[in-house]
Amino acid sequence: MDQVARTYNWNDNALMKFNERLKDALDPNGILAPGKSGVWPKRYRGRGWEMGVGKEGVEGSGLEPEVGSVRL
Repeated sequence: MDQVARTYNWNDNALMKFNERLKDALDPNGILAPGKSGVWPKRYRGRGWEMGVGKEGVEGSGLEPEVGSVRL
């Protein structure tokens, strides 16, 4: 889905920017279907989880918790 989503990059990637803003507004914690239809939550973006980016078959670099969000 990531590769297909990247094909709709016209108009300075306006559709993906809209989808990402909508995803962040409706699911701020990024727990509902992360990566579905190529739309990743903010904390996963740019960490290598997308298919077709970098080495295939390699998982992303994981998540770094936001400052102050870790609760024991």
